[in-house]
Amino acid sequence: MNSINEVLNYAKYDVRSSFKEEEVQFVNALTAKSQIVISPAARIGTYALSKLRHMGFNIVGFIDSDISKVGSIIKGIEVYSKENAFLKFKDPIVFIASAVYDSIIREELIKIGYSKTIPFPFLNLKLPELFISREYYGIQNVLNDNNEHNNIKLAYSLLHDSESKNVFINKLSYYINYKKIHLDSIKSSRPIYFDETVYKLTDKEVIVDAGAYNGDTLKSFVNIKYNKYNKYIAFEPDTSNINELNTLIKNKNYKNVVTICSGLGSANGTAKFLNAGTGDSHIVVDDEINPTTPYYTTINIIKLDDYLESLKDFNVTLIKMDIEGAEYDAIKGSINIITNQTPKLAISAYHSIKDLWQIPLYLSSINPNYKIYLRHYTREIDDTVCYAI
Repeated sequence: MNSINEVLNYAKYDVRSSFKEEEVQFVNALTAKSQIVISPAARIGTYALSKLRHMGFNIVGFIDSDISKVGSIIKGIEVYSKENAFLKFKDPIVFIASAVYDSIIREELIKIGYSKTIPFPFLNLKLPELFISREYYGIQNVLNDNNEHNNIKLAYSLLHDSESKNVFINKLSYYINYKKIHLDSIKSSRPIYFDETVYKLTDKEVIVDAGAYNGDTLKSFVNIKYNKYNKYIAFEPDTSNINELNTLIKNKNYKNVVTICSGLGSANGTAKFLNAGTGDSHIVVDDEINPTTPYYTTINIIKLDDYLESLKDFNVTLIKMDIEGAEYDAIKGSINIITNQTPKLAISAYHSIKDLWQIPLYLSSINPNYKIYLRHYTREIDDTVCYAI
């Protein structure tokens, strides 16, 4: 599919057609009471376990590459290494319960000899209430909404270079048919958020890192700039993550880094938050569909325009946002900075299907002088970034 119109002509494609073999394995797993293991032994899999067993699936174990988990018992089920589970259960069926590591897990299992691996996208399609993912939520409904097609075409027309257009078409194609070849064809090996095909970093950067996690983006930036920057302001509301971040800054002796344990939004206030201690900790919205953990808390929300008002001596040069679906709201709270200072923007555009076109459209509406780019950095549905330069 080489044009946006051609892609949209396939928008009503029945994605189940991409999983004919998996459908047979899934049905057989239930009717034949085949032995099933779940990989990995993480939040999605542990939540799905009880309900899968109640449905009649014969779950005999978890598998995980984290050796600290191997041998532990979760809800009465043992965690095995992938090698031991293969030998013990004689090539069991594997339900892959990770959206962001789906391809890696599947390929590692196939190398060992597993012949019946059922990928996460199929499981989300069959049992979306168990194999839960914001990124996959509602994809088919959105694609079947003809009202969105004009927005899709308009966003595509804004893209500034051929690589951006190629990313857009292939990411949209993936949403339509779930074929990983589309993501493999656009995966960039360049540093995410600091892509030199889009812009060049200077020695005078003042960076806002929204969703700083445990310092992964900070480390990547410092490796590129070797402490040659003016200021780095890191927002991270998850208490476990920000503790790791502060430890990293201390151990590495990073200079001119400020950390703030808050989220970002359109107004100052508070919000309910999933404090999971992982990269997918996130603000909980009213129609939250993910009941997989009890780790909810309340966090402070800061309007970025108000916070930056106090930094009279600095003009922000780069804003990066990866805040698990709260990007749109946080951008609303940054309109003054975006309008008046025109910082470079690197905004995650993958936490819902609509992000792919809504974020480019919104950034362009705020400041029409921006040039809009798209890049994609993994073999999965995550880590598509919209740049505005």
